[in-house]
Formats: sequence, C-alpha cells, structure tokens
Amino acid sequence: MREHPDREAARLAALAEYGIIDSAAEAEFDAIARLAAQLCHTPFAVISLIDEHRLWIKSGVGLGVDELPRAHAPCGGVVTSGEPVYLPDASQDHRFASLAAVTGAPHIRFYTGTPLTVEGGHCLGTLCVFDTVRRTLEPDQLSALEDLAMLARRLIEQRAQTRKAETRQAMLDSLLEVIPEGVVASDINGQLSLFNSRARAWHGSDPMQLPPEQWAAHFGLFEADCSTPLAPSQVPLLRAWNGDIVRDAEICIKARGQPPRSITSNARAFFDTRGSGQWRSCTM
Repeated sequence: MREHPDREAARLAALAEYGIIDSAAEAEFDAIARLAAQLCHTPFAVISLIDEHRLWIKSGVGLGVDELPRAHAPCGGVVTSGEPVYLPDASQDHRFASLAAVTGAPHIRFYTGTPLTVEGGHCLGTLCVFDTVRRTLEPDQLSALEDLAMLARRLIEQRAQTRKAETRQAMLDSLLEVIPEGVVASDINGQLSLFNSRARAWHGSDPMQLPPEQWAAHFGLFEADCSTPLAPSQVPLLRAWNGDIVRDAEICIKARGQPPRSITSNARAFFDTRGSGQWRSCTM
C-alpha cells in the first residue's frame, strides 16, 4: 500500500520540516506511550514517525528497537490511508497478514493504530498498541487512544513551533550583532536585557541590573550639549516605558575612557498579539 507519489512527497517534506525523526527521547512522548499501553492493557505501545524507508520509534513500550523497515508493520497502512486501523487479528486480514512483523518477530496479532495527522493534513506516523494474541478493545479504550493521539499531535506541532521560534531568535540575534546601529532593550519587568555589539562598544558595558533612575548617571548620558547631565526622565528608553514614542532625540554618551559621542535615539514599546506591552527598545 503506497500513497500517490505527489502526496507522499509532500508528506515526506512536511516530516522533514518538523525535524523530529532521529531526535532525542522526550519525557512527554514517553508518558503518552506508557499511558496507551496501560489503558489498552497491551505489552506494546509505539509512537512512530515514518519516512520513505523507516518506521522510526520516537517512544515505545515493550518493543526494544529504535526502528523497523517501513514495509514490515501495519503502521505503514495507517500512514497511507490517513485513517485508524483496527485489527483484532492481523494474521486474518489480507492487507496485513503477510507483513514481516506479523509472520515473524514480534508476531503481531492484535493491532490498532491511530494516525498522527498534523496541520496541512499530513500523516507523519502513528500512535499504536499491539499484542501477540488476538484481542479486542472496548469503545472507551479506543476513545482514550484517540485522545492520546491528539496529545501526541499537539506535542509534535508545539515542538515544531518552538524550533521555528528558536531559529527566528537566532537569526535576530545574529542580525542585531552586525547592524551598524546601537540597540538597547528592556524586558517586561523594566530591566535592561539587551545591548547589541554597537551599544556595548558605545556604553563600554554590558546591560546591568540597575534601577531606571540610575541609567543616565551610570552610562554617562548627557544632553545634546555633552555637558548637561541627562535627567533620568529624559532617557529615551525610560520615556518609552512612560508611553512616549521617541523620534530622533539628540543625546550624548560619555562612556568612561571614551571621547563624547553625539547620537540620535528612537525608542518605543513593542506589543504582543493581545496588545500587551512586553518590552521596550531603543535604537541609536
């Protein structure tokens, strides 16, 4: 049983994008596999991801291997159809009776597999339970297995979102380090949290945990004349915390051991999707 080549290519591309095959063990997936085995009273439970040739086991109970050839187990049929497969006795089903995992070790008889279908409709693998003897499951057990499969799908998708967010953050960090402007930011608690490389050079310092009223004095901030100390309330980043949108504010930085540096600053608050101010930044 094989999917249409175009559909299979799209599924494999989605699987690669999720970056989960060959990943390290994760406690949440292990817990789902254990619960599946306990709820269904089976000696085997597996969360599998299926690529072109392999059935790779993300988490498993009882099997003792990390992968199998894709064609050896009923999980391939789940992925192909995108539908649950329920086999009281796999040896009596013409679709699966000749599979290697049925005719040989682990000698599957009972099998039920639930597809792990993610956003976009791609079935990446299965949550399955199986046994070496013929048996059935009660409706509430099948329902519980569906619920556990839903949790596994959510974990896969959340894992991918976290991975994408980490990649975006790494790209942003790299960009901040190479741009010619200085960038300073404070976190949701009003603490200085970021100086990029240009800001560190200009201030002669990394961010420090200081009360905002001490920022001007500590970092040597002055009015545009480079002689009048900047009032704490006029620090561009602090003005952003007080609700201002600062544009082209002229100030002077007199960092210790460096000549005075006249700059213009822009500062503002940034908001999340709910409109809650999360952090403030200042570019120079």
